[in-house]
Amino acid sequence: MEVLEYQRVSDSPTVKHYTDWSAYEPFAGTLSRCPGDGFSYEASGDVRDGPRSIGALLPADESKLAAMHYAALGGFRSISIGGSASLALEPRGIECGSTVSRHSAILVEPGANVDLRITLGGGAGKLDLSFVELVLGEGSTANVLIYLGSTGGAPSAAGLRAALGRRARLNYVLLGSGGPMHHQDDRVLLGPSSALRAGAFLISPGGSRVDRFLGIDHAGEDSSSSASAMGIALGGGYSVMRGIARIEEGAARSRTEFTAGVALMGEGARGYAVPMLEVHTGDVLEARHHSFEAKPDADQLFYLRSRGLKEDEARDLIIAGWAEAQLSALEGALAGVASGLLGEVMRAVTSAAPTSRQ
Repeated sequence: MEVLEYQRVSDSPTVKHYTDWSAYEPFAGTLSRCPGDGFSYEASGDVRDGPRSIGALLPADESKLAAMHYAALGGFRSISIGGSASLALEPRGIECGSTVSRHSAILVEPGANVDLRITLGGGAGKLDLSFVELVLGEGSTANVLIYLGSTGGAPSAAGLRAALGRRARLNYVLLGSGGPMHHQDDRVLLGPSSALRAGAFLISPGGSRVDRFLGIDHAGEDSSSSASAMGIALGGGYSVMRGIARIEEGAARSRTEFTAGVALMGEGARGYAVPMLEVHTGDVLEARHHSFEAKPDADQLFYLRSRGLKEDEARDLIIAGWAEAQLSALEGALAGVASGLLGEVMRAVTSAAPTSRQ
């Protein structure tokens, strides 16, 4: 573990790191195995135990954080999905040492579809590490909603690692707010004719830090991806929305679009939007990336205030519109669930952002 780095240089080639890795270091020397699976499961439909195997999409030697995760992991569950199913993963209270580690591996069989909701957080002052591996078989579909809740005052890290088979589709939304330091590392491998739609909306209230990385790897021909991410840093908060979309040499006729933005609201707020592209073939349909800093538009604010809204109410309405645009990546029942959770996230904006009493 000592020889491993916390992250690859290629993930952040211009800045050494956006995550404050020193927040994680005190936990590295006090790791002990948790006594069981850190997730609880609620399932309906064709959900059954899968092959007892993990780590194909998250090798232990990938990073120091991955090695710490496996060193503290005491139990896990492998699941197979057939037909149509829904599955919810919630953090389970277990008596661990200084680190709580959770892991689940999910296989969606060819032609099957699943609505998957994952809740993160609940470390209760411990380092919280939660990872999910998701493999989509040929022609399968997954709607995935990850909700980042309270991390209990300690640093946390999590990630979705997904591999898409031929003609598989993944719709993925990440939603929530950060704690003292949260590192989100999501990576998606696209096979032939597969498709990814991804959105993210993360709030960093005062004193909290969020670094979200999304790696998209087009390995199969005719694959497509459309990803966007929006981070809001409130007074004293820190938000990073970044990632890399790669189109490999064998991914002819593929297309990708990657947009990342931040909004800095309040004194001391900091943020970075860093979407990057790597294209290794000349036979590509489209490859675009765009970063931006968002601000409530003065004309929008004037219009809304002329309709009787206070300035803070108008601002919150505009921010909610930004969030709804990210949630559009989801389909079906989970889209409604995400809209409901958005209310919880917006309360962080209302309570922490500067307000007007006019």
